[in-house]
Amino acid sequence: MNETEIIRDALNYCPEFDVFSAEEKQTLAGIAEIHNFSREEEIFTIKHKGEHFYVVLSGKLSLRLKTNKTKSFEKGELFGEIGVFTNKFRLGTIRALEKSELITFHKEKIFDKSLLSERVMLKLVKSLTKKMIGYFYDEDYLSSELLIEKGESESVEFKEGMHSHLREPLTRTLAAFMNLNGGTIFLGVKDDGKIKGLRASNQDFDKFQRDLLSLVEIKLGAYFCTLVTFDVEEIDKKIILRIDCDPSKSPVFFKQKDANGEQRELFIVRNGPHNKTLKRTSKIVAYVQKHFKL
Repeated sequence: MNETEIIRDALNYCPEFDVFSAEEKQTLAGIAEIHNFSREEEIFTIKHKGEHFYVVLSGKLSLRLKTNKTKSFEKGELFGEIGVFTNKFRLGTIRALEKSELITFHKEKIFDKSLLSERVMLKLVKSLTKKMIGYFYDEDYLSSELLIEKGESESVEFKEGMHSHLREPLTRTLAAFMNLNGGTIFLGVKDDGKIKGLRASNQDFDKFQRDLLSLVEIKLGAYFCTLVTFDVEEIDKKIILRIDCDPSKSPVFFKQKDANGEQRELFIVRNGPHNKTLKRTSKIVAYVQKHFKL
């Protein structure tokens, strides 16, 4: 079998190509190529602008998102299609977990009327768009801009500035996120979602990150620092700081001294766009039993 025939047959394993006839798959195979990647080789990083989308022919790959969450891809799975429709950077970094072969489609070819009929082109756009629409229901995939547009929620919070007095409230929010499904905090964004931006140097961002992680270590515990990541981003020429945290596999308690100077542990959860402290032991136990496998 030649390369085009191999690609044509491989497209039968990809659900996004089910809408195409055998003849149309043959045409699509003619504009694609097979590329080989060695183990640990990067296919693209979060800072690369997209020009291709891919279908896995063989092997296994891992996509690490900005949130540090990962998705895996195996034979017949499609990824990278967002890069076909936008000049913005990728949503994550993907690398081969083992030696892999990928079918690659370049965006210039799929929009070239001399290579594809308008019918095939339209069907492909609809199929890829349908896949992308699913990302709007999965916050793991959303860019910062789209997350901000959706507003504050049980997994998203905005803070207008980056002042030192915000470190403790932010640590409380991180604890609440960790006790649910993880979440994202945006600094430099107003409560209504308007991007104000931050006036800060790289040294300012580095210091804020160190200070916040130091407080997380004191208030929550050293291990929970590993669940938090930081990204300085630019949206509409305004700088924001994005703070992501993964959900914890065990309950997270916020340490605080009471009026008598005695140490207390608060159990904070997310309730819609707000944090809520559970005070009754029975409610804490019920929550833990529901959300954690101990």
